[in-house]
Amino acid sequence: MFIRNINEFVLDFLRININKTNTEEIWLSKKNQQCLLKTLKKNNVKIKDPDKPKRGKSAFLFYCEVNRKILKEKYPEMSVKEIVSKLGIDWQKLKDENSSDIEIYEEMSIKDRNRYKQQMRNYIPILNRKINNDEKKESDKKQSKRRSKRNKEEIMYENFIKSKKTRTKKLHPELESKDLIEYLKNKWEKMNDEKKEKYYKSKKKNK
Repeated sequence: MFIRNINEFVLDFLRININKTNTEEIWLSKKNQQCLLKTLKKNNVKIKDPDKPKRGKSAFLFYCEVNRKILKEKYPEMSVKEIVSKLGIDWQKLKDENSSDIEIYEEMSIKDRNRYKQQMRNYIPILNRKINNDEKKESDKKQSKRRSKRNKEEIMYENFIKSKKTRTKKLHPELESKDLIEYLKNKWEKMNDEKKEKYYKSKKKNK
């Protein structure tokens, strides 16, 4: 199922872009890579994530970590395989004897498992993290554009009011301040974009 979906994704991409000169650039684009990530996510593909919390270690693993070096120094002639085998035998002896030494390693294991559980609560899988980051960047970009456009319109409108306010007041002395602004606002809304643009350019020249 996964192979089929990937094949369909690649073939669809090639059908659309095969004759374009910048095929590689389009393939590596954020939009296409985001679609690819979503395809992987949809098929539950597991990607190795170096930032994923390490699983909690067992009591035996902690025992091995502590005692491996001791055995290596005590029996330098032993191979790695032999040392691992002896660690396993010694650990089993401790369990059979119900040795209190085991409790030390079990406490270490419990503490490490709790660490893993805590870190996993805040962990975001790499595919979700990548998609969420791309979506956030795209959202921030759109918001920035909207803010820029809104700021431009505000500048043009303010310049228009400033340039027309005094003259309009002379032509219509009967208008109060509030009515005067409303009058100019109506004129502004009826004005075409080309004329509005002049008030933005005039502001830039003045800077």
